[in-house]
Amino acid sequence: MNKLNMKINGVNTRGLDIKIDDKKVNLLKNKFGNKAVIYETENPTVNIKIKKYLEINSKLWLLWQMLFFFLSVFGIFDFKLDKKCVVIDCEFEVKLEEITTLNISMNYVRSLEKALKVDSNADIKEIKNVAYVDEQAKKRMKVLKITKICTFAALLVLAVVLLVVLL
Repeated sequence: MNKLNMKINGVNTRGLDIKIDDKKVNLLKNKFGNKAVIYETENPTVNIKIKKYLEINSKLWLLWQMLFFFLSVFGIFDFKLDKKCVVIDCEFEVKLEEITTLNISMNYVRSLEKALKVDSNADIKEIKNVAYVDEQAKKRMKVLKITKICTFAALLVLAVVLLVVLL
């Protein structure tokens, strides 16, 4: 039985989809605040796919975002969206040993052109390791910001008008 101990640090795991051998795995927070998973398999190699999706790219994105805007008391208690709109798309083939450790962290050195930095005691074949800025998401973020400001201003004007009429 081969055992893979994978630890992810420095990566915002909200919207992160991790699959090992095309099976979605759930990350657990360890005592150091990192996300970790322990995966056991009989196979000598595993295929790891890591993708980060942006919530703003979903269907009916404006409707959902405005709903959360109102439910969170005009955005006060709402989760903040990724303003940089960075999408991660990575795939690795890892040759397992009896106990394999895999440490994955965000690569902040942009000159290397790799999204994630992977350290391991096993052989790793990198199939894909890219991060890019989603331009459509950036445009949607601008539309959302303008819509939220206009909605808040309209509600503020409506409240002032109602207050003047009622007094």
